Amino acid sequence: MITYEQALEAAKKAKPNIDECTEWENGWMFGYSGDEGFDGGMENGIGRSPVIIRKSDGKRMAMIEFISSGEGAGEVVREFKI
Repeated sequence: MITYEQALEAAKKAKPNIDECTEWENGWMFGYSGDEGFDGGMENGIGRSPVIIRKSDGKRMAMIEFISSGEGAGEVVREFKI
């Protein structure tokens, strides 16, 4: 099991402009508020998709993989700004 701080550090390596987070029972979804309304793609070398970090092992994954994996995402615990 990894900590929120470890997950945030890993997510920022993939997406340094993170400013919001949704915590699920089994992971965290980190994103940038300026990406709302986009379905992915890149801008200035940074992807517009959120970064998902699984709590059990710290694996970075796509949202579809996260929700369809064996343990699934679970319920939303909280949403907050970073």
